[in-house]
Amino acid sequence: MADLSPAMEAGVLAVCAARVGLACRDPRLLHQSLVQYNNSLLPLQRDIRHPALRCSDQTLAASMALTMFEFTEAHDGIAQGYLSHFGGALELLRFRGPELHCSGLAYGILRTLRLHTVRFLHHLADSSQPPHAPVESIHC
Repeated sequence: MADLSPAMEAGVLAVCAARVGLACRDPRLLHQSLVQYNNSLLPLQRDIRHPALRCSDQTLAASMALTMFEFTEAHDGIAQGYLSHFGGALELLRFRGPELHCSGLAYGILRTLRLHTVRFLHHLADSSQPPHAPVESIHC
């Protein structure tokens, strides 16, 4: 993964390890997902503070990866981490402006954030439970 920013690489690894760890009930993978999540936080903060990297697709993707990690890990109600990363991803989207979300990775993230927003608002109206996607079957 040499072409990925450190924040994006660790964020994607965190999400993947968490999903497989949950599906396979593997505590080692769940622990590794937390390690990778923590490995993503500081580089993401640096990228957000950097004037050029703030508008990078990879910075937006890393923010979305951490949002997805929190979405996967929130078991008892809507976790503060999910709301924090979700809000941060929306703020990056707003800051970058519409012209940077017309194609490629940024467009895919825009669509995912839009889906999360709709699902979040729908579940707020229906219940106090977070909108969780089921863990798909993964053969371990």
